[in-house]
This record gives sequence, C-alpha cells and structure tokens, in this order.
Amino acid sequence: MSFSSLPTELVRQIIESSVPSTSHSTTYKERYSTLRSLCLASQLFRQIAQPLLQEVVFFTTTRRLLADMELPSTEVFYDSIRHLAAMDWDSVDDEPELTRRVIANARNLRTLVLIRARDEAFDLAGLRSLSSMHL
Repeated sequence: MSFSSLPTELVRQIIESSVPSTSHSTTYKERYSTLRSLCLASQLFRQIAQPLLQEVVFFTTTRRLLADMELPSTEVFYDSIRHLAAMDWDSVDDEPELTRRVIANARNLRTLVLIRARDEAFDLAGLRSLSSMHL
C-alpha cells in the first residue's frame, strides 16, 4: 500500500503530526525544512504541505517583512498566513503603521508575535484595526 492510496485527510494528519505546530523561533527552521522537503517529495505531499508551509511565517528582520509586503505577488500569500512572527520590530520608525499594514494584509492572521530588541513601551495603536472576536 502506498501513500497515494491513503485518504488525503489521513496523509494530512500524518504530515501535520510530523512538524512542530508553533511559530516559536527555535522550531520554525525545523518546521520549514520538514515541510519544504515534503513539498519536493511528491505531488500529493506538496498539495498538503504547501498550505501548511505558508500558514506560519517567521521574519528574521522587519526590513525583510517590509520589502516582502511591497511585492505584487504577496496578496495571496498573506491571505494564507495564520501565524506571523517578526524579529527586530522596534527598528522601524512607525510601529503602529506597520502593525496596521500587517493586519490589513494578513486577513486570516490568528497570531502576531512582535519581537523587540529594546525593553521599552510598545505603541498598541496599530492593533485598533483588529476586529473583535467572541471566543
């Protein structure tokens, strides 16, 4: 019996259980590497692993995030992001504006982790654009 003969839901569950599910910086590389390798293994694995690969995104610099947001092809990519982490958040001039832009572009965002190098207050004004949710 081969993987291709298994139900897609079962293969997805196997793939999801083989990668870390968090967006913590120490597990991101392992998650990315595993999912990337699975994408290259077969069409079935790619069909399942590629959306998982795009759900959790970790930017090592805020400049990289800003540059990436300017690309015309990023709209569909940002729609698939569920968890986004960005290092070096305090290196930008206008944190609230950048926060608003990220939230506006990543409409399905569930977790936003902003990692700051300096230990000082963070302006939460950019979070006003978040819609209220009832859990």
